[in-house]
Amino acid sequence: MMARIVVPKDRQAMVALDYDQASEDQLIELYYPDDDPEFALFWDSGIFSTIDNLADTLIDRYESEWIEDLTKIDKVIKSKIFDIYIENESLRRNFANLKRLFEEAYERGTGIYFFF
Repeated sequence: MMARIVVPKDRQAMVALDYDQASEDQLIELYYPDDDPEFALFWDSGIFSTIDNLADTLIDRYESEWIEDLTKIDKVIKSKIFDIYIENESLRRNFANLKRLFEEAYERGTGIYFFF
């Protein structure tokens, strides 16, 4: 099993993703193998619980969750949760990548999807 965080590039890609028919060129994605220690560190950082609290979601292992409400996406971005100082290089990179996905979702008017 692989953890994926996905942003469709447009509304058509959102529909294709809903039917599991989206092509790679329709999506912006982050992939993590299930046994990836980098993802374990990312998960253990608590970022996903913070997003849950901000966006009223339940991002959890072995589940799918998404945020399509642009007000919630904007709330997560404006919360500055991605801008805290992080000493660990891989964790800092993962925070930056996740922030970029939230910004892409907001700018494109789509959503962000978590397949864990």
